[in-house]
Amino acid sequence: MLAGLSLLAGAPAAGAHAILVRSSPLPGQELAASPPTISATFSEPVNRALSSLTLIGPGGRTPPTRRLTIGAETLELVASRRLARGVYAIRWHSVSAVDGHELDGAYYFGVGAYATTRTTSSLGDPLGRGGWLRVSLRVLADAALVAFCGGVFCAALLGSPTQPAGWLVPETDALGPPAAERRLLWRRVVAVGALAVAADATRTLADAANAGNGLDGATLHAYLLSNLTGVGRLIELGALAASALFAARRLPWSSAVAALVALVGLTLAGHANSASPRGVAIASDLVHLAAGSLWLGGIVQIAWAWLPRLRGLDLGRRRLLLERVLPRFGRLALPAFATVLVAGVVNAAIELGSLSALWNTGYGVVLLVKAAFVGTIALVSYGHALRLRPRLLRSTEGERRAERLHWRLLGGEPLLALGVVGAAGLLVAYAAPNRSGAAAEAASHARGLPATARPLALALAADQMTVAEEAGPDIVAAWVTHAGGRLSVQVHALNVSEDPAAIPVRIRGVAIGGRCGLGCYRTTLPGGTRTLTLSVHAKGTTWTTRLPVHFDSDGNALAQALVSRVSAGQVQLRSAAVHESLRGTPTVPDVTVYRIQAPDRFAYELSHGTTLVADTIIVGTGEWTRAAGQRSWQYASYGTQPWSAASYFSWWGDYATLPRLLDVFRSGGTRYADVATLAQVDGLGPVWLRLRFDLTHDLLLRLRMITAGHFMSQAWSGFDAPQRIVPPR
Repeated sequence: MLAGLSLLAGAPAAGAHAILVRSSPLPGQELAASPPTISATFSEPVNRALSSLTLIGPGGRTPPTRRLTIGAETLELVASRRLARGVYAIRWHSVSAVDGHELDGAYYFGVGAYATTRTTSSLGDPLGRGGWLRVSLRVLADAALVAFCGGVFCAALLGSPTQPAGWLVPETDALGPPAAERRLLWRRVVAVGALAVAADATRTLADAANAGNGLDGATLHAYLLSNLTGVGRLIELGALAASALFAARRLPWSSAVAALVALVGLTLAGHANSASPRGVAIASDLVHLAAGSLWLGGIVQIAWAWLPRLRGLDLGRRRLLLERVLPRFGRLALPAFATVLVAGVVNAAIELGSLSALWNTGYGVVLLVKAAFVGTIALVSYGHALRLRPRLLRSTEGERRAERLHWRLLGGEPLLALGVVGAAGLLVAYAAPNRSGAAAEAASHARGLPATARPLALALAADQMTVAEEAGPDIVAAWVTHAGGRLSVQVHALNVSEDPAAIPVRIRGVAIGGRCGLGCYRTTLPGGTRTLTLSVHAKGTTWTTRLPVHFDSDGNALAQALVSRVSAGQVQLRSAAVHESLRGTPTVPDVTVYRIQAPDRFAYELSHGTTLVADTIIVGTGEWTRAAGQRSWQYASYGTQPWSAASYFSWWGDYATLPRLLDVFRSGGTRYADVATLAQVDGLGPVWLRLRFDLTHDLLLRLRMITAGHFMSQAWSGFDAPQRIVPPR
């Protein structure tokens, strides 16, 4: 127990299943206009040939879309025409390129409509879509594999090349002709091997069909040959077939080696292949499988060989089993069980990442059930092997009641072993808890943070300010408070769901004064410090980012007045241009150039980096869209209400609910102000904005927005410049 707790305390996390961690539009978001693109980013690389992103419109209709390739972890859709007003569902199906496991989920957003189903990432039932059938096939295949591996491992270690099943039959004819008995028992092992091969092939085909929503040559190629996980499944199936063939030819050592290779393939196709540290996880899982197969498979072989025949054996023959067969196997069973226990604790520590995941996640609960079955088998084995058997062997006349209990306990072990295999098969359907997975699962239950990190509850004191910036795929946010001429700072590392995360953060040139919770760091700065430079290490890369920390604690009323004044000035504009850069991961951003002409004309060009994706023109209630490379435009009705330039000019003002004045300065005869603000928005969570105002002309010049999976910069220009936005011919 102490070893297990120590491992869980500092264990790295296992990645398993590709879970949705960010999206655009955001779940529950209400958009004023049709989104130029729809994207979903997952916690790990996805198999693009098998993963999908589907847009479902009002009434269950599927608007035509085309898919773009954006990095290894992101799927993106571009609608062929503007989306009409209504609530839309995004249904995603991910197949991990790391471990080959699939997940389904959905979320909603609205276009000019309230997304009444405000869910973040609702995961589909892991046992839905025929999941119970696939779990049943997996349990059948794994049960046959364990029984077969137990037979060949024990034959190699306890039998002989000429009599591989000799360990099950003592060297006497008291139990019948030993040679005939051994041949019969070995034929059973070979038959179980053939069953394991057939069940494993059926399971692989069923998993491939589920991952690819159908079964054909392209699906099989993508499922089995596109990554190491698929190759592991082929290794498992091929080695298992070779092992059964070697067993049929009475080559126990060759069969045992091939069976061990099959377990290597099973390990590569499982959760261990996505864990960190990967080498330790794979080695530990392989040892766990091999020792478990030897222990449980040997028990099954003994029970299958002798329990159905006990009634026909006299006391002397039953005593031969107690004296020769069971103790010989016990010399392997005890160290095998100890190995299973140690390797199982290591596996659990790597896959769970925290002790609380045992009872807070579906994966952990199933793992507890599996551990309960293993513990029960250990207690039963202790009862019949170490308590009852020595007593029976000391007795010269036999003790019928104690002997019946002994054999009943031994006969119950295969049923308990089936429970272990069933729980192990069910584990594959669940995502092992990991940093991104745990964040996604937590977000699916409730948006919010633990009480230990409640600074993110957005209750700012008058002398407090918060700012945030992207740090690779994650967010760093600082809460700054004036305290006796100095600045007291809390830095929070947040994951893509804006939940606290155990992400290493260093503050350049400043000593960290202490920890204040998960992913929270404290420090104190001189009162004149203007910028904080942070280094964040995530996913093998160090990211550097800067946060402004200097603000006027007496300027809150002025900041609010400036927001109101500039927002009112923007509404009066006749035209403007906006250059926007948006990304959710450290990849090439989506760049959009907007042109706005009051009162109801809007045009924009969307590019991925420097590659043009689509142009759109909106005039009143009409919208025209064309994809890159197309000459013809597609028309769709924008809705019953015309598009409003005034709403776009001032949308940012709705977010500026807690403005703080960073700076006021003059340059070239123009007065400027920098303002930071924070808002809590339904469906988005905390939203940080930094704004630069032209106070001489009451204009917004620059905007920086940070929220979950949404890192956006806008530069505004072309105020009241001549614009000509007309419907295309």
